[in-house]
Amino acid sequence: MGASPSVVADRLRVAGVHNEHVLTVEQHHNSLERAHTELHADCAQTKTNGESEDGLARDDEMRSKMCALIRNKCNVNDEAQLMLIMATVEELVRQQGPQPGQQNQNGSTQEQQSLPRVVYVPHPQNTDNIELSQDLVDLTELLAENTHEEWALQRTQQGWTYGMSRDDEHKLHPCLVPYSELTDEEKEYDRITAMKTLKLLLSFGYTITPPSKSKASSDDDATNDLNTS
Repeated sequence: MGASPSVVADRLRVAGVHNEHVLTVEQHHNSLERAHTELHADCAQTKTNGESEDGLARDDEMRSKMCALIRNKCNVNDEAQLMLIMATVEELVRQQGPQPGQQNQNGSTQEQQSLPRVVYVPHPQNTDNIELSQDLVDLTELLAENTHEEWALQRTQQGWTYGMSRDDEHKLHPCLVPYSELTDEEKEYDRITAMKTLKLLLSFGYTITPPSKSKASSDDDATNDLNTS
C-alpha cells in the first residue's frame, strides 16, 4: 500500500471505518501490503505472458482477492465497511504511484523508470572539410526554401495556422508564411539543414552537376562525335 500503518489508520478513521476494523487492519498492515504487492506483480506477469488481454478483468480479479484477504484476515464481515476499507486502500495506492511491475500511462514500469538513462551524444558525419561550389551554394537556398514549404505544408495539414507568436495549444505559429517573408535568422535553420545534406552527399562520393552544365557537356560530346565522324 506504500503508506505507514499510522497513516493508513488515520485515513480509515476519516473514511468512517469502525475503530475495531481500523485496529485489525493496522495490526495486519505488513502482511496486507505484501499481499497487495504480490497481487499486482501477478497481474503484471499475467499481462507479460499474454494469458489475459482484458486489463479490467485482471483489476477486478485482484480487487476481489484483496477484498477476500481483508475480510478473512481482519474479520470484516460488514460489506459496507469492507468497501470503505478497499476504497481507502486504493486511494492510498493511487497517491503512491505505480506498483512494482505495474505500467505507467506511457507504458513503462516503475523499475524501468528508475533505471538511469544513457546520455545520448549526437555524432553527425563530420563534413567541415567539404567545400561547396557556387552552384551548390545557390542550390542550398533552393533546398532551404523547399524544406520550409514541406514543413509548412505538414503543419497546415495538422491544423496549424499563422499567429503572431507560437501557441501550441491553439496551433498558431509565426513562421507559417512564405519563405521570402522569413527573417534571415529564421531562414538559417533551413539553410544549415540543406547545406549539411549537400556536404554529406559529397563526402559519400556523390557528384552533383547543375542541369545547364550537364546539358552543355552533352552538347559538346555530341559535337565532338560529329566532328570525328
